[in-house]
Amino acid sequence: MTALDAGTTHGRAQWGLEEPAQAGWTRYRWVLIVLATMLAAAHVSLPLWAESLATVYPEVDYLRVPFLLILGACAVAGEIVLLTLWTLAPALNSRTSLTLRQHTQLTLVIVLLLGIAVAFTGVNAYLSSSINANPPLVFLGLLAGSLISGAVAVSLAYAQWHRR
Repeated sequence: MTALDAGTTHGRAQWGLEEPAQAGWTRYRWVLIVLATMLAAAHVSLPLWAESLATVYPEVDYLRVPFLLILGACAVAGEIVLLTLWTLAPALNSRTSLTLRQHTQLTLVIVLLLGIAVAFTGVNAYLSSSINANPPLVFLGLLAGSLISGAVAVSLAYAQWHRR
């Protein structure tokens, strides 16, 4: 490519005729933004859900505050995971090995995701077996959350293992 060709390509990209080359992860950053927005909306609406479930199931009203604390902590941990993945995305997309700091960040993400999975499973098991008051949507939501968190944690651990 000559200097004239490079200038022509840049000029065409400037006028929107061609898309400039981007790193692979930047094309998918909107997914992280959408997930963070959904997680923030869920975190804000948790008290409303707890109030409506407490009116439907008055026998479990005493569990509203402990479960709000647990699920709120899971939402904050999820936001930390998404923020950390945002910063790690260029390194995970490259073919180079990760630095010690990046390994530490990835380990934090894995531990947080496993903690979220354990918390969701614990809340689901308690609602299902101990007090027999687990609506189907709550059961399926907690089950999906624990399975997705665990699967992402395992896949990130696999990626970390092969980046040493």
